[in-house]
Amino acid sequence: MHIKQGHLSWPKKKNTQMKYFITILLALSIFSQGFAQSLQDAIRLSGSSFYSSARSSGVGGAFGAMGADFGSISYNPAATGAYWGGEFSVGVSLNSSLTQARLDGNGTDMFDKYSKRKFKFDQIGYIINTQPIGSDWKSASFGFGMNRIANFDQKMYYEGNTKGSFTDRFLERSHGKELSELDDFEGGLAYDVGAIYGPDNNLYYASDYQKFGPNNLLHKSQSIDLRGGINEMLFSYGANYNDVFLFGLNVGIPFVNYSETKSYTEEALDVSSVLKKLNYDEYLQTSGVGINFKGGMILKMSKYFRLGASFHSPTYYSLEDDYSTNMMYAYDEGDGLKSGEKESPGAYFKYKFSSPWRYTGSLGAIYKLGDLNGFIDFDVEYADFSTGKFDFTAYSSDEGDALNQQEQNERIREELKASLTYRMGAELAYKKLRMRGGIALPDTPFEKDDLSDVIPTYTLGAGIRGDKVFIDFAFIREGTRYGYSPYILIDETLIQPFVDVEKFTSKWLVTFGTRF
Repeated sequence: MHIKQGHLSWPKKKNTQMKYFITILLALSIFSQGFAQSLQDAIRLSGSSFYSSARSSGVGGAFGAMGADFGSISYNPAATGAYWGGEFSVGVSLNSSLTQARLDGNGTDMFDKYSKRKFKFDQIGYIINTQPIGSDWKSASFGFGMNRIANFDQKMYYEGNTKGSFTDRFLERSHGKELSELDDFEGGLAYDVGAIYGPDNNLYYASDYQKFGPNNLLHKSQSIDLRGGINEMLFSYGANYNDVFLFGLNVGIPFVNYSETKSYTEEALDVSSVLKKLNYDEYLQTSGVGINFKGGMILKMSKYFRLGASFHSPTYYSLEDDYSTNMMYAYDEGDGLKSGEKESPGAYFKYKFSSPWRYTGSLGAIYKLGDLNGFIDFDVEYADFSTGKFDFTAYSSDEGDALNQQEQNERIREELKASLTYRMGAELAYKKLRMRGGIALPDTPFEKDDLSDVIPTYTLGAGIRGDKVFIDFAFIREGTRYGYSPYILIDETLIQPFVDVEKFTSKWLVTFGTRF
């Protein structure tokens, strides 16, 4: 263990203030194994992107009243009941993203970071169809396969000069604790490398930044690499009653794979600063599986108009996290540069999460203009993100996990809200050629609108559909604006860095299929 000399004379605080401060920290920052979960994790597990097949993607995902498209089965299971024959389809995509990030402060610029273009396997589906003879039930179908319902790939980088230090967070994680009580991932690691030291008689720790230069600018930078997605295996049954009422039921089994690598650096600009450099790296791997149930219907009100509706139960996930950190701290007290470096032990945590209910309504119209025909569809989707819930006690009896569960679920209830997503799209058909376009207008899940600003999604599509085979293409452009902080502080008098982020994703999708 690295202990710095001459740094134990940090001024003592009044006992009453100290007890109050420690009480707040213990209430809000109790360390437990459930450290990796946050609002962003809840949103990541609660959201869905229904852009797995090129046909429904080309119309902005607005397919709830149409049916007979495997990608739309995950959206409205009644799509299974709209088939009049068997089908096999497979879809692949090329994905890329651009993330622009700017650190608020002095001398900061906007930095662009592109993720490499990656091929993804988005969909595979198989439909078995039967048509009873002499019955009002005109058709029944069973479908099974896989749709990719979320893509997490993103790279981000920022740098700039601001006041404040990551060591401020390490201090907050450590105040009021004996050395043996410091956690292995932040406070304890910071103590071992010399980024914080002490404690004094009141169990109050110190840092070079707060002791010698609390108003100094530090050059901060961070690179972030996110990867993974959610693939949902589904089993669906649908039927057509008298070619008027279509219904469907799904069982979905989503598989989650997510990794997060963060590398943060801060360096002193003042040559006289004792603090010279801090590196803090975080590694997180999340994997798991869930189950959900969906039901839907399509009502053909007339030859030209249709209504659709569906519900999605919460997805009940069982998840596993592997987490570790690494820290390096360099300082100079006037007798030469010294440094310490240490890697945390690996941490494994198993827990559960349930996503919110989701409801959709759809209105569609079929049109024919001479040799041209097609459809227009309008969908609205409702999801209350504030009802998502973590369960850290499902596999743990630790009191800290129970307290962390209570805190995180309270944050979800207070800081997230119900949101509506609108989708509208149209398809134009001329003989075997298809042209498509669509738009989606998502809503932010945050209670405070200034925390996130969702940009409209625009889509284009085309296809050729023969008697037995078809091929469809689609392009999807999505975007969002949000704020990000590399570390969170409780003390509002301290300066916390804030990063403005704009993310844009592009997806080129192709689906091949055959009917039988």
